[in-house]
Amino acid sequence: MKGRGVFYFFIFLFSWSCQQASINSVSISFDEPYVWERGESKILVLEVTENSEPCELILDVRYALPLMGFEKIQLHIVETQPTGVTIPRDVTIELKDKDGGLLGDASGDLVDVERILDSNKQYLRHGKYTYTITHNMPTDILGGVMELRIRTMKKKESKS
Repeated sequence: MKGRGVFYFFIFLFSWSCQQASINSVSISFDEPYVWERGESKILVLEVTENSEPCELILDVRYALPLMGFEKIQLHIVETQPTGVTIPRDVTIELKDKDGGLLGDASGDLVDVERILDSNKQYLRHGKYTYTITHNMPTDILGGVMELRIRTMKKKESKS
């Protein structure tokens, strides 16, 4: 009987953690030596098939710590909607806090940083949304970025 309770506990825990799963997700990986040149666009196409409720639009960045020489990454992101409407935005991804500590999840020399681009994103229609990303760093080459991912998540319920 005790083993059965543990089994149901893990089933409950798994189903609860899945409630915050991504609705949509698309990523792009950089090839070694993980170099991103100025003017080089990274294009991610997100297929939106669920738009009944607002969601969180999130950008994830994975980078190699030894190759990253900056405390923040400056990006220019252009969203192109299925209708052709474009929405540009400049985004700063903080990699370190004010004391120099790493932000995000670090595993050895790999660090994953999450940045909420829009906490109340409402997609007006189903279809392909294209995100064109370039870096706006003060150097021609940004080293260390390994992967970019755009994803949408159901909004977290606020606790009252």
